[in-house]
Amino acid sequence: MKVLLRFTWASLWKNRARTAVTILGILLSMTLFTAVLAGSASGRSWLAENEIAHCGAWEGYYYGLNSELMERALAQDFIDRTCVWTDVGWAEFPNDNPSKPYLFLQSFDEKSEGLTAIRLKSGRLPENESEILLPVHLKTGGGADLAEGDTLTLQVGVRRYEENVLTEKNPYDGDPDHPEMITDAVEKTYRVVGIYERLDYEIEGFECPAYTVLTTGTTTDIGLSTLFFTVDSPARFYEETEADPELNLQLRDHNSLLMISGTAKNSSFLKVLNGFTAILIVLIMLGSVSLIYNSFSISISERLKSYGMLRSIGATKRQVRLTVLMESLILCGIGIPLGLGLGLLGIGGVLAFLQKDFSAVFGASLSYVPIRLTFSLPAMLMAVAICLFTTLISALIPAQKAIHSSAIDAIRQTGEVRYKTAKGGALSGKLFGFGGTLAGRNYVRSRRKYVITILSLALSLVLFISAAAFSDYLRSYLDVYQADYSGADIVLNEAEGDMEPEQIAEGIRSLKHVDDAAMVRAYFTELWVPKEACTEEYLKYEEQFYGHYPVWQGKVPVYGAIQFWDDTAFEAWCRELKLDPAAFTKAGAPAGILINHVIQKVYDEQSSTTMRYSTDVLKEGADTVTWYTAARMEGYQFQNVAVSEEGIKVWYLPESALEVIVDEKGEYVREDADFEEDHPECLVTAELKSPAAVAECPWMSASYDSFSIIYPYSMMEQVLPADSPETDRFYTHYGIKAADHAAAAEELESWMDENGLKGGIYDRAEQQETARMALKILVVFSSCFILLMALISAVNVYNTISTNIRLRRREFAILKSVGMGQRDFNKMMRCESLMYVTRSLVLGLALAFLFTYAIFKVVGWNLVTGFYVPWYAVIVAVVLVVGIVFLTAGRAVRQLKGRDLAEELKLENT
Repeated sequence: MKVLLRFTWASLWKNRARTAVTILGILLSMTLFTAVLAGSASGRSWLAENEIAHCGAWEGYYYGLNSELMERALAQDFIDRTCVWTDVGWAEFPNDNPSKPYLFLQSFDEKSEGLTAIRLKSGRLPENESEILLPVHLKTGGGADLAEGDTLTLQVGVRRYEENVLTEKNPYDGDPDHPEMITDAVEKTYRVVGIYERLDYEIEGFECPAYTVLTTGTTTDIGLSTLFFTVDSPARFYEETEADPELNLQLRDHNSLLMISGTAKNSSFLKVLNGFTAILIVLIMLGSVSLIYNSFSISISERLKSYGMLRSIGATKRQVRLTVLMESLILCGIGIPLGLGLGLLGIGGVLAFLQKDFSAVFGASLSYVPIRLTFSLPAMLMAVAICLFTTLISALIPAQKAIHSSAIDAIRQTGEVRYKTAKGGALSGKLFGFGGTLAGRNYVRSRRKYVITILSLALSLVLFISAAAFSDYLRSYLDVYQADYSGADIVLNEAEGDMEPEQIAEGIRSLKHVDDAAMVRAYFTELWVPKEACTEEYLKYEEQFYGHYPVWQGKVPVYGAIQFWDDTAFEAWCRELKLDPAAFTKAGAPAGILINHVIQKVYDEQSSTTMRYSTDVLKEGADTVTWYTAARMEGYQFQNVAVSEEGIKVWYLPESALEVIVDEKGEYVREDADFEEDHPECLVTAELKSPAAVAECPWMSASYDSFSIIYPYSMMEQVLPADSPETDRFYTHYGIKAADHAAAAEELESWMDENGLKGGIYDRAEQQETARMALKILVVFSSCFILLMALISAVNVYNTISTNIRLRRREFAILKSVGMGQRDFNKMMRCESLMYVTRSLVLGLALAFLFTYAIFKVVGWNLVTGFYVPWYAVIVAVVLVVGIVFLTAGRAVRQLKGRDLAEELKLENT
């Protein structure tokens, strides 16, 4: 054993350059394995920590347990940690939400901390049974005006329907013929000590008919409780809990947390995460095997004679195999620890650099705990095992030649020298002379020896160009999205309350973090314009992408919007356009401003591209747009106005038909169209005047890409036909400009609560930032991965070319001994390098273009550009490949200069 170990050490020391290259390959492979597995473990840990911070560490809970079921649940041997929330009772509490007419009081115990997440928004936790926490959505959703320090007197009892006790999982029915009720009520007075964020929907589901109010230390209850618990083995959660069918009916699992751990039923999360990790591992293994296998293959070829001498003095096949294993383990003992440390350092730095981006991309629900590197011993052991397995396989496969060769064949290297007549080299001979002819024939003779090098170079090209293409397509999408986007930073949709729309707009403008605001009422419909007034470019695009379009009385349809802005915003816009606002507020002659422009994205199936066109709609001087609507009819419900080349149909649905559309089972018996009636006499034609037209859409517009006509809000009744049912279809939104959009959104939400307003707040600027950060995360990770894979490929190419040249020292010496000069020798080597480059470029670029096209097909439906290749990446990749090959070959040739020709001729294959 000591002899074999000394032999191994001596061989490694003698070939220090090759040893260093192999260690570098193992180090890079281990770095990538570590980064992928540690990154995967860190991501999973981050998701789990955020879920626990948001909802609690419980893995399941039983609700509505009486004392008997509680004892049975606690007696289950698989349960680990527990806490109990006692149901204090239900109390009627009138509020603005008719589906939640109750307060549901629960008392938590001292073990709740950590198992359940009670997230305070203000105040403190209750300390006794007379203190309570109120959920924040009691005010935002229920309209209750309660705060810290207030007292609340409630009639707390049992919620029943007939003789059945109802729980929080029974939604409110509200059937007046069969009402539910609160029985056994006891008057209790509580003091509000804090406000907490709503419990997660896993606990207080959408079906819950109450707002959950929390207290502690209660001495009165309704005989029901909730048991939160964790289990000894999450992997056996469902198997264990299903053992008791009665308890299982009262079970709710923490699906999100179990999904992250891979336990949840039908969990796609673990499959996606493991699948993504597996793909990366396979790619790394392919690159690593090609490098390490090639290195060991060359090493064993170099030392085949030495192995033969070992066999001749009595070494067995097992001992030769053991020598190769020793060499592998020694190299792994150096490369794996270094790669492990470098991988942890690298992924830790990347996660730290992208910490804020992760929080922004994945939203506030995952911002309780920042992402950071998590040291997972199983993940690290797996990385070590994969790297060790890859190295051993890469070493043992080429070692079979040395193991199974006889001693005499190994010493004479019978299998290493094959005489084969090779033809070829005609073209290379014309370009490089005699040296080129030799290079061409040597390539034909030893074709298999160059396959790994060419494949490695091709793989590098594919990875680099494909990654660049993927990043570029996503970046193009983001750039187009941002270029089109010219609207408000924040949008408030359909604010409801006691304030008038213009008062809401003024109130929003007065907020500290709001730079400007506008109220817009809009309706999207078909607007009809004279065909001769349309620009040729617009008609060409419409015909190209939509084919035939209807023409009615010389007019063609343009999908657009009628908008009314609050007078303050409209006047400010007029001043920007240097127009007189008074010209648009004349009684009896209402006029608006036309956004005479349209931006559309249309997928063209013939070219397989998503085309974006931007054009004016009307020629200069056109100032009238026609809108077809209808009058109201007693006893009828208006449906729509349908305009076609055949004419106009005004469709109504008789109100009596609404009563017979469904049968007793609640199923439709006829389509609405069976009852629709055409009443052309009710048609109303509105001529919308626009003496001024602009092409650029202002930020407060309801749409940045639609043909629109805009009026001041004060002129709405004069512009629209009187009593038209379509006026009910206008919607209201408020556009807001704010440099600090996050602060403005938060301030707006508070202001709406104070004024009793409800509506949807949409932070458009945040969406843009999220898209940019998501792209940044993608680019950083893909760049790091491609960089390391490129290093592996570069080391592989360097190792292969330089070592192959060293193995051919005797061949080169023979050529020089028969008269080949240094000039012809250099030509031969340049020709061989060119062969490496050309063949790898042909294969690599072809595959890279195929991958790029595949990427385009996958994401092209959402892009606004046709297929293109990232030529900058192609140029960089080609330069790198050419540089690596020629520099490596040149360095190896320089190392051969000055050697003694006689000594070189004595070499066999060392």
